[in-house]
Amino acid sequence: MKTKDIVIIAASTFLVIIGAYISLPIGPVPIVLTNFFIVLIALLLGPKKSLIVISTYVLLGAIGLPVFSNGKGGLGHLVGLTGGFIFGFIPLMLISSLAYNRNLIIRIVAVLIGSITLYAVGIPWAMYVYNNVIAPVDNKPLWDFATTMKYCVTPFLIPDLIKIALAITFIQLFKGKVDPFLSNE
Repeated sequence: MKTKDIVIIAASTFLVIIGAYISLPIGPVPIVLTNFFIVLIALLLGPKKSLIVISTYVLLGAIGLPVFSNGKGGLGHLVGLTGGFIFGFIPLMLISSLAYNRNLIIRIVAVLIGSITLYAVGIPWAMYVYNNVIAPVDNKPLWDFATTMKYCVTPFLIPDLIKIALAITFIQLFKGKVDPFLSNE
């Protein structure tokens, strides 16, 4: 791997971290720009570099660096209520990155499938953690699927679609101009 690749990967990882700090706490899972930067980076860098970026991000958080939303980090956060969404960033990035040199329709489809996968990992995880860790301790009623959707999905659908649209629009407008800086030639 060339020095240029390492710098691109480090800068991209930093963007994902910055996205986690841009946060609007509206419920158990805050709205952040992490997935905006994940989609943007996936569509710019492709699968190999994207996998390194997202793996680095998760690893930095796992060892305790404050890289997750609202400056959180550590294994406790990874196994907590939002841990499934953090792990869901991996398939979001990988699936989205498969469309990095494709047309607009393929990009949209790949990013939407990646986003559905993010939710498919995050929803059952949040439901499990809430029902087995949080509710018993706080004497709260258990979450069924509809309640989990209410708190962990519904508030995020429109913001996520907006972030996806912005990331894809950026790619459509600027990828040709940015690619020469990202290439190894």
